[in-house]
Amino acid sequence: MVKNRRITWKKEFSMGKPELDLHHMEIIELTARLLEEEMELDPRKYAKILSELTDCFRAHFKCEEEHMIENSYHGLETHRTEHYVFILQLSIYNLKFSNEVPTKARELYRFVSGWLLDHEFNMDMEFRDFLNEKFTISAIKAN
Repeated sequence: MVKNRRITWKKEFSMGKPELDLHHMEIIELTARLLEEEMELDPRKYAKILSELTDCFRAHFKCEEEHMIENSYHGLETHRTEHYVFILQLSIYNLKFSNEVPTKARELYRFVSGWLLDHEFNMDMEFRDFLNEKFTISAIKAN
């Protein structure tokens, strides 16, 4: 389990696709903001970050899946299912908040950062490796 240690962007997380990398950076930054002390005290700030995170993940997943379709990625359906389940889980946090069942910002941070480390930087790296291999083979065939 991830403690309250802040996740930071690292070069090795790069997908080689600037748009996807920018999404990952934004998601990491939004997630890190959940560790700010006032987040626990100000429900409006918490709601804003939660909403931004949800929107950012949705946009990222859409873009990532489009890249997967364009490149005939064999792991698309598994990836799509993981995205769907994650959004459902994130929606539960939104629902809890809207129903005034308090969710600690640190609890949400642990959930999102744990998922990031597991999915984004494992499964997404498999997609990156697939793309690298595909373009290496294409370059060899072109020569």
